[in-house]
Amino acid sequence: MYTCIIIDDEPIAIDVIKTYIEKSSLLEIRSTFTNSAKAFTFLQINPVDLVFIDIQMPGLTGLDIIKNLSRKPKFIITSAYREYALDGYDLDVLDFLVKPVSYERFLKSLSKFINTSLSITTNTAAPRFIFIREGRKMIRIFLDSIIYLESQKDHLKIVTGDGIFITRGTMSYYEQWLPKSEFTRVHRSYLVSVSKIKTYTDDDVEMTDDRRIPVGELYRKAFRDVLQKHFL
Repeated sequence: MYTCIIIDDEPIAIDVIKTYIEKSSLLEIRSTFTNSAKAFTFLQINPVDLVFIDIQMPGLTGLDIIKNLSRKPKFIITSAYREYALDGYDLDVLDFLVKPVSYERFLKSLSKFINTSLSITTNTAAPRFIFIREGRKMIRIFLDSIIYLESQKDHLKIVTGDGIFITRGTMSYYEQWLPKSEFTRVHRSYLVSVSKIKTYTDDDVEMTDDRRIPVGELYRKAFRDVLQKHFL
């Protein structure tokens, strides 16, 4: 299980993230801090995998902590101020959660952390997954089961070996953080798993579920470059 801490000068904000973490059962909370200086001292001595951190705090700000730690865990910023998002991404933070944080958005961020962490571990057999909302349920989908994603107006269809799931979201969001070595955009409306391609031409790809998907002209060169890595 991955370890984390929460840093925020608002106890209510800490309680929200703490509740979400306990509900997900995927992280172990090592400690929580309303005092940023104490949190900084803790992180210098105690390694953790993930830090949920506010930006505006008395004394040391969240950005001060991120900039000055020599041994950096992954950081997810939690802030009511969207204008700090660019500063955070310049420091290579994992994600930026805007307060008030919903459980659905928290799970997306947590999935991103887990998949990023698993991609650099030697245990390649470890399951990788995302959470999506379908109706009132949050559903876990393993990345290895995904065949392709299809954009349908304001919804996204995720076709897997275990079934088809419909959720809200944009193709660009999923394209941003799904492993680029495993998923590639072939069309404005389609993102496919490279390992699930049976055959392909310049005009289309045939997936393992026998679905033929068009290859858009704008995506053709990038698609060829991805496949080139798998040529013998």
